[in-house]
Amino acid sequence: MKTHIVISELRDLYAVKHALQMTVRMKKNEIEELNRFKENGSISEEGTKTLNKLEKDIGREIGLILRMQEKINEIKAANEV
Repeated sequence: MKTHIVISELRDLYAVKHALQMTVRMKKNEIEELNRFKENGSISEEGTKTLNKLEKDIGREIGLILRMQEKINEIKAANEV
């Protein structure tokens, strides 16, 4: 029974980690697009605020991804035979 719980927990962690990675990729694409406007000098104040927010969000999300990977590694190490 314990094996089933561990597998379920790992599956959930991998799913959330993957979703966060996809979110980070999408936000990176948005940042690249906004940076092109910024380089051309045609970014609005609202665009600059959005750019700053996206950069902060990505930082937080990458931190979460790293913590999830640490947790995955801990679970795997604790359950090795």
